[in-house]
Amino acid sequence: MLVVATDRGALSCLSDAELRAEIVAKRAIPQAAALKAARTAVSAEPVRARLCQRDGALVYVITALAKDGKVTRLTLDAATGRVLGQR
Repeated sequence: MLVVATDRGALSCLSDAELRAEIVAKRAIPQAAALKAARTAVSAEPVRARLCQRDGALVYVITALAKDGKVTRLTLDAATGRVLGQR
């Protein structure tokens, strides 16, 4: 598990095996669905997705790149795909 400090606290990002286990247990939507939700939320192409734990909840942290080169980071609720934040 990778721990990343952010301005909103620490994220503990899961390994690929842990990600698959969370999806199989239906505690997280598939990564493809999270990427689709991110693509719909912003007019940018998702380039990276990580499943992480923040404050006891599972979230997808998605990095997206717009055509003009602007980078956007989205946080999605891993269970529903709902966008929780964007910067």
